[in-house]
Amino acid sequence: MYIKSVVLLSSLIIFSCGQRRQYPIENPQIDAEFYVEALHDVNDQVEAFPSNSELRLKRLYINQKLKWPEDANEDLNALVKKDGLTLQLYQFGLDFYQAYHLYEELLNLVDHWERISGEAQLKWKVVALKGLGRENEAKHFLWQLIQSDKHNVQNLAYAGETYLAYGDTTRSIYAMNLLFQAQPDDPFLFKNYVPILLARHHPEIASKVVDYARFDSTDYESGLKRAEVAFQLGQTRKAHQMLGAYTNQGVFYKRAEWYRSVKQYDSAMYMMDILIADDSSQKALLTKGSIAEERGLLYTAYGLFEAVLEKDSTNSIAQESAQNVARKIAYLRSLRERESKIPVLEISSKKETENE
Repeated sequence: MYIKSVVLLSSLIIFSCGQRRQYPIENPQIDAEFYVEALHDVNDQVEAFPSNSELRLKRLYINQKLKWPEDANEDLNALVKKDGLTLQLYQFGLDFYQAYHLYEELLNLVDHWERISGEAQLKWKVVALKGLGRENEAKHFLWQLIQSDKHNVQNLAYAGETYLAYGDTTRSIYAMNLLFQAQPDDPFLFKNYVPILLARHHPEIASKVVDYARFDSTDYESGLKRAEVAFQLGQTRKAHQMLGAYTNQGVFYKRAEWYRSVKQYDSAMYMMDILIADDSSQKALLTKGSIAEERGLLYTAYGLFEAVLEKDSTNSIAQESAQNVARKIAYLRSLRERESKIPVLEISSKKETENE
């Protein structure tokens, strides 16, 4: 035995099919080498006694601890054939087939367990069907999963995430709303529900989610979501104050966007000036250029677009923007020239006319 105190390891070199591969073990209470040696030993034992069920179960257990470095199909099939599909084997199979993305085998396993247990395995059906690309069937069982228990927070979070992956925002919102009712402080909601609500301009609901959320005040992404809620609620000054402590580039883009949306162009350009002092990327220059164009500072805008083209002459956005601004400048110049050619009619005063 090589049992030792808790050891944190980021990776482990183990033997797999005669070759070395690397697999992580998170927070092991037993030194990883113990499982490596155990796997080597049990492989030799199974080779000597292939009909021994206890040895095959032991190998499945060790294989799972090492994140499945070896193919477990042989052991699973042999044990199911000999002893039937037990709950323990079912759980091993779920873990292995999902880890190896063997979704056809996973679906067959789930169907088998449903037949002998009489218990619906809706979530695992969705996992298998989604992996097989059978979207309509996956969505069918996903909807059943929600309806089967509207208080199961794990299933509701999974449904919300899966609907998002399918691009079905409406049903994702439905699932996350149920999750909010069941467990309003679930971290999944702050991370996923709030952005959708903000994108759809529902800051009142988003504000309720934020009120329950647990977040790190030093985390920029969390602070940005909270500030966006305040801004959409019309609390403009508060929103800017909430981001005042952050120096992340995304903050300056966001604040510039806010100022621009209410036509406070000088403040928007000031935000971009702060950003450009540390990041004169094409994105930053283009953003400031477009703000300057809206502000009517056409020569400034043109200079910024030209600066981008000096960095990358193939930048199509800069090319099109520079051409548009150049046309505006030319048009305004032609207007001024036409105005300068219009004769001015000099009207004499009444007194001067009478004296003539």
